[in-house]
Amino acid sequence: MKNVLIAAIVLSALLNGALFVLLIRSKRNTPNPTVKEEFFTSRIVALENEIAGLRVDNECVTDQLKSLSTLITQVSKDDLVGKDTFFNEILRGLLTLFPEADSGYIAKIDRNDWSFVACRGYDFERLKPFRYRREFFGLFPVPTELDNASDALIERVPPYMKEIFSEAFPQVSRSLTMDLEVGGQVIGNFCIDIRKGNAVSFSERTLRGFRDYCQILASLMTVQKYIVMQGRFQKDIVYSMVKILEIYDSYTKGHSEHVAMLAEQIGKTLGLPVSDLQTLYWAGLVHDIGKILVPTSILNKPGKLTLDEYEMVKKHPVWGYQVLNTSEELQEIAFIIKHHHERWDGNGYPDRLSGVDIPLLSRILALVDTYDSMTSDRAYRTSLSPEDAKHIIARLSGNQFDPSLVETFLSLPSQ
Repeated sequence: MKNVLIAAIVLSALLNGALFVLLIRSKRNTPNPTVKEEFFTSRIVALENEIAGLRVDNECVTDQLKSLSTLITQVSKDDLVGKDTFFNEILRGLLTLFPEADSGYIAKIDRNDWSFVACRGYDFERLKPFRYRREFFGLFPVPTELDNASDALIERVPPYMKEIFSEAFPQVSRSLTMDLEVGGQVIGNFCIDIRKGNAVSFSERTLRGFRDYCQILASLMTVQKYIVMQGRFQKDIVYSMVKILEIYDSYTKGHSEHVAMLAEQIGKTLGLPVSDLQTLYWAGLVHDIGKILVPTSILNKPGKLTLDEYEMVKKHPVWGYQVLNTSEELQEIAFIIKHHHERWDGNGYPDRLSGVDIPLLSRILALVDTYDSMTSDRAYRTSLSPEDAKHIIARLSGNQFDPSLVETFLSLPSQ
């Protein structure tokens, strides 16, 4: 906007200077000043209209940039990235930037495979399950306008696909499409449409800006891809840790998964955000990972532990924290694990935190870890019934456990 306004001011100054000189000349040399004045007046009006148009264009660009910034912020949230709704939100936001468009889609391209990941105005449920050959759709390295694109596509696909495409695709009169490319590799396609019967065409502003938005969309798709890959890798690492612990200590088999699921259930009941639910679940899976450093002779001892043995067992939250804290991605989980043996009354370990000074997610883990341990067989005792375990949990409310969490836990359906 600043550049446009400066240009307008300079243009206005030059116009006024030129007008002043020409008026002086006209008074000296022109026998018919009325005609000259009308000429200059019309030029002034035309230039003022041009300046006003520049201001309007700049305001539109500013509004689009604000909308794009809002869109990127929204789709970058932890609870959206990696989910199916990610591309739906991107498409919804992008279509608001092109006022002529009333339908569109985003597709992923993997070599010769084409798949729809988001649609507006299309029957996404019909299109989503299948992978298609890219050659059905064509190659669009630059922004390309198409007439009656859906009709032409239906003609190109094999007979067995014609019914699916006929029912899933809207009737469009005009489409604007471009392949999404990153580093010389085509990774997707973006298309917007104008339906038949809508007597409009794509504006010059849309045609000029479409390529830029395709490049931004390609970048968002790449970021989302790597985030999903990173999440899968992290999940595999965590499950590997859990399996190693189960091999090391057979009594913990299934315990970590039960704690994770029960903790997540309490979190959902409390209305925690999705990001906290994910952290809680992963923390539940690896909460006992530090026990790998405790000798099996102690972990599986059938009798009562000595004081020294008990002190060694009490170190497992800190050891688990130290193992996981080396990864930046797992530091929050490590912090939750460190404090899952603290007590509400301050008599827990390792830091003797009390009350709300104990992280909420650690308080949840402390409760469900104790419950699942009591209802599972151990080397030194047989399991308790769920009813007996719940009675003990209720009795320890306000001492070992957060009273509000105990109330929530006891209100859950039978475990």
